Amino acid sequence: MKFRALSAFCALFLPHLYGSEIVYFYALDADLSAFKAQVDAVVPSKNVLGSTVTTMKLGGHHIYALKMGSGCMQTAVAAAIVLSRFPCDLAISTGPAGRLSNQLSVGECVRIADVVEYQKGSQSQAGFVLGKDASTVLSPEFPIPEATPQMLKDCRSIRLASGELFIASNVFRERLRETTKAQAVDMNLGGLVNVCAKVGVPLLAWKVVSDSADNSASTDFQEFVKRYRGEAGTMAAKLIKLLPKNPNDPENHSNLKSLLDSVETSTWGK
Repeated sequence: MKFRALSAFCALFLPHLYGSEIVYFYALDADLSAFKAQVDAVVPSKNVLGSTVTTMKLGGHHIYALKMGSGCMQTAVAAAIVLSRFPCDLAISTGPAGRLSNQLSVGECVRIADVVEYQKGSQSQAGFVLGKDASTVLSPEFPIPEATPQMLKDCRSIRLASGELFIASNVFRERLRETTKAQAVDMNLGGLVNVCAKVGVPLLAWKVVSDSADNSASTDFQEFVKRYRGEAGTMAAKLIKLLPKNPNDPENHSNLKSLLDSVETSTWGK
């Protein structure tokens, strides 16, 4: 009953969240592998201006998966390419982040509510000052079904600092936390959130804490990648399964789909 009520709520008040066409932006190969293990079908990948787009079907939704680039600029370019080629209703992103706050733990999954582009601003004798447009709020919270994976239900919402640099310095880590008031840092979402906002696609983003963005971050991150099994990718796939299907998609109506398939076959047979 609760799930049916949620579906009705999404259809009436959050129609874009049924996600007939969903783009999944990932940073780690383990996330894509785990995601693919949950899907109904994988169709041949597409090459769009040098970017490989993995296409899949999952729970009545069409998925386009794209690996984010190394840095906000590369991520923005890749996102603009795929979203111009495949207009989507919803974007979901997962990837690693270094922790700036000692309140977070390595391996913890966090929901991103606010992104600060920490390289936007000005440097003067008084120090670095963030630009007024450095902060961007992501898509608002939406009701989460009871059956959602516990990993997602337990996620806390945080502010993320995003920029072109891999942070591996105790000194810069403290300065970044003080300047941005962020709890974690990454190299992707600053670009991705801007592109999604420009094209009007809602973006839901989660991060898995991979290191502490300190002097040992480079070694810690590599060790994290070795042992990471794509838990965030699995979580993203399970979440998509719970989103209401697009009522306007013929593939979600078996009788109508069969009729259309038979018409197409008979037409091509002439």
